[in-house]
Amino acid sequence: MAIPRDEADLERALGFLYQQWRLLGYRQIGFYRQFSRHCKQYKGGIASVQSELRKAEGNSLEFLHRCGKEAFAIERLVLKETWSHLFTDEDKCFAQKRLSRFSK
Repeated sequence: MAIPRDEADLERALGFLYQQWRLLGYRQIGFYRQFSRHCKQYKGGIASVQSELRKAEGNSLEFLHRCGKEAFAIERLVLKETWSHLFTDEDKCFAQKRLSRFSK
């Protein structure tokens, strides 16, 4: 059984994902500012992920799929047992639908 984590842990995990994206050449500074407590645009890790899941375009999953690095996708994080208690069923549904677009 996974150890329940809190929003601060989620924000650290998002920071790790963001660093991986940067190494691949993908920069989403607006997203970074949303989950980084020192930024004026901070709204929290959960709200940042929910906002990203609901974007119609420009999401990181498309880029990561092209690089073969879907393991670094926010959608994967949302569906992991470790973080599932932080997200709604609707969030998980959005994540699953987005992932299913690339699993053909």
